[in-house]
Amino acid sequence: MTYQLNITANQFDYIDFSEVLGGELNIVLYDPNHPDSFLLTSENATVTLQRRWEFDPNTESVFVYELDCSAEWPPGACYLAIAATGPALLTFDESDCIPARQFVLNPQKYSQPGWKQPDSIKLSPRLETKLETKIEFA
Repeated sequence: MTYQLNITANQFDYIDFSEVLGGELNIVLYDPNHPDSFLLTSENATVTLQRRWEFDPNTESVFVYELDCSAEWPPGACYLAIAATGPALLTFDESDCIPARQFVLNPQKYSQPGWKQPDSIKLSPRLETKLETKIEFA
């Protein structure tokens, strides 16, 4: 189906990225005893898992796909950026979609805490040069 507006899919059944060059994964862990808040260190900082796969941002036809979501395991607020030259296939149930504007105006209704990337996470400079477009369905 073709969408003429930005949408938010509440869950994906399947995601496949082709010709992946690199990217970044950040998960800010939820507190297992209090799932509505983040796990904190003894210094009161959030616990973040981060992994980067470097790539050449000057590669021709590279597109950076970004997903803000809740990770099932380990449970946490997840930010995933995948740099690829090939297409992406995202499979989901259309009934799980809402207009992105509705999600942004009322995130607590549709998401776990921390659906946006925390300010404490700093992206690699190479990735920041290519983060020009959020994933949209057009």
